[in-house]
Amino acid sequence: MAKIQKRRAMHWKLYIKLKCGKWGDFVISDEAMFYFGGSYGRRRVGYVRMGENVGDKLKFVKRDAFARGFMAWAAVSSRGKSEIRIIPKRTQVNSEYYFNKVLKPFIQKDVPRLFPEGKHVMTFHQDSASS
Repeated sequence: MAKIQKRRAMHWKLYIKLKCGKWGDFVISDEAMFYFGGSYGRRRVGYVRMGENVGDKLKFVKRDAFARGFMAWAAVSSRGKSEIRIIPKRTQVNSEYYFNKVLKPFIQKDVPRLFPEGKHVMTFHQDSASS
């Protein structure tokens, strides 16, 4: 229950920051794993709610246990998108790596391009996933 209450509190703070046109100075980032292969042919993949009936026409494709892939990080805002940063294989992404190899280049290269008017005031929102 505490997790749900924490999430609600975080979303309320986000809503307050976004109202009244302040969304224009908002930057959202996320990272994701992208996998190669694992499906040779057509795939039918879908998301259903828990307890919802899954029809026979919808198949779930399992990801290979050791599928080849890579991790990427990017950010978007109403002013454009950041450069996509690829995280090298077998990299331990801890706070030091994330700060020095992802956030610093973002602040040095992308923020001046997205906010060229000299006032680099923005609200940066990232997911709160643990590493």
